[in-house]
Amino acid sequence: MVSLLGAGSHLVDSVEALERYERALASLKDEERQAIVLRVELGLGYDEMASQLGKPSADAARMATTRAIVRLADKMGRSRRRGSDR
Repeated sequence: MVSLLGAGSHLVDSVEALERYERALASLKDEERQAIVLRVELGLGYDEMASQLGKPSADAARMATTRAIVRLADKMGRSRRRGSDR
């Protein structure tokens, strides 16, 4: 028998994490947001991303994506800390 106790709190945590992600993503610069969406949400490779983002190489697209993800994580962390102060 599978216990459903605590399942609701996991769902709430997931919804809150998604809301933090969406808020943080919306606060990024357009190019950063595009890089994250192309890589994380659409699963594009860096060669195709370079073409989509106007980058000279796959490595340039990879670095732009890495920087964007670091900024996203920072903003999500700040959002979470503010939320825990309530």
